[in-house]
Amino acid sequence: MSNARKFLLVAVGSVIAVLLSILAAAAINPDLNPLDYIFLKPPEHSARFYPKDTLLYSYLTLYPRGQQGKHMLNLWDDFSEIRSFNNILDQQKENLQDRTGIDLDEDALPAIGPDVSFGILRFNKDNEPIMAATVSVRDRGKAEILLEQFLDYLEDEEGALFDKEEYRDHPVWLEEDDGQGYALGEGLIVVVAAPGDSLYWLEEMVDLIEDDSRESLADNDHFRETMQSLPKSRFASAFLNN
Repeated sequence: MSNARKFLLVAVGSVIAVLLSILAAAAINPDLNPLDYIFLKPPEHSARFYPKDTLLYSYLTLYPRGQQGKHMLNLWDDFSEIRSFNNILDQQKENLQDRTGIDLDEDALPAIGPDVSFGILRFNKDNEPIMAATVSVRDRGKAEILLEQFLDYLEDEEGALFDKEEYRDHPVWLEEDDGQGYALGEGLIVVVAAPGDSLYWLEEMVDLIEDDSRESLADNDHFRETMQSLPKSRFASAFLNN
């Protein structure tokens, strides 16, 4: 497995672990109201940020619309009554902070939202996948601090080196060998892993964020037909563009 793919898996895995803790933390702590930090958006809204010919797109939200949202909160309420579950959650929070220096409650929960997506944009000439991911953002300033904490962790533990730049007024972090890149938009974090070509694809996705007139995966007829055939209260989906 290439370094770029390892780094992306670490990034996506850490993000998903944080997201899976959001509703759990809200259920366990009665002082937290999940509606304080969750922005309801249509399912697959992030498809607008992927190129029209994206090969694979998957989407997950931890706060779906309709009855699914109520079911999920009820599920976490049930889990919060289990002492062993609370102990495991506390241990995972400690492990995250020990490993990365990121405090789940202080650093992550105020920064990011409940939606995450992952895609394979295409394969390059060496038959390596060009991969991308997005995470919704609650507070842009806090999300930038969180991103820099995570990239410091990658530099310290994985030997990666990142340069910070700007593209279309958005902060961009690019690995020196162009193996992976990160961008912070107004409402989301974008991650790209494309060995030797990450900057191009990162800019491509930022262009889609900034320009509604450009065609994206959300304009793909097959994608739209597939999503319309799914239940409206879905919390996850996947699309293979064959």
